[in-house]
Amino acid sequence: PGSEAPMRASVIKKTTDGPSYGMDDRRHLDKVTSLFQAFRSLDSTMPLQLAYTFILCATYEGESVGDIARRAGFAISTTSRHILDLREYDRQKNPGYGLVETRIDPMELRRKTVHLTNKGKNLLNQLISTMRL
Repeated sequence: PGSEAPMRASVIKKTTDGPSYGMDDRRHLDKVTSLFQAFRSLDSTMPLQLAYTFILCATYEGESVGDIARRAGFAISTTSRHILDLREYDRQKNPGYGLVETRIDPMELRRKTVHLTNKGKNLLNQLISTMRL
């Protein structure tokens, strides 16, 4: 957030009617749309921050909540709330998404690590399959 990469002129060409996309660009955008649709299938109003947090949890499974927060660029309290919402029950004890679980690190009892549930692994496999198309 905040530091966006400059758009390469060779990818999107400005025309008088707006941007013009090549077939490869359209294919990549279709993949992005499919990724969003995978999250929308869980909840059509899932916030992007939760989807982003899930992807970080999946990519760095087994890391602590604090590690995930640093990677996301979020405060630990924000990341902790996101992870609670991604668990079986959210922070208000309502049914959550059931995608991740936290475990207390037996070597450092104040540290919680984040792991995917079977439902989370299934979603991750769906996302990876979409990217490989």
